[in-house]
Amino acid sequence: MNPLTNYAEVFNKNDSKLFAELFADDCIFYDTAPTCAGMDPMFVRGKEGVDMIFNMYFHSMPMSAKPVSLNGNVLDYIICYPGIEIPCRGELLEEKDGKIARYHVCYRAE
Repeated sequence: MNPLTNYAEVFNKNDSKLFAELFADDCIFYDTAPTCAGMDPMFVRGKEGVDMIFNMYFHSMPMSAKPVSLNGNVLDYIICYPGIEIPCRGELLEEKDGKIARYHVCYRAE
């Protein structure tokens, strides 16, 4: 099964440990989409790093992901922060044992 199939559903539980389970132990998560809202890009190495950074995000502000489409290894979705919606395109660049090994998110112009 494509590990992006349940990405938004798991993200929306705002449980960093559960979300990190989508990722391989030595994953790379790179997200440049927040720069369109004046935030810093996110570069995270390893499942523990994903857990740590998303634990911080999930506890500091409500966040959700609205899936738009899944086409193979490309997931289009909207990340919703309080007062901000960011259209994103996530690309699964590498998969390992059914987990996300390399994932790149960028701003998706609508």
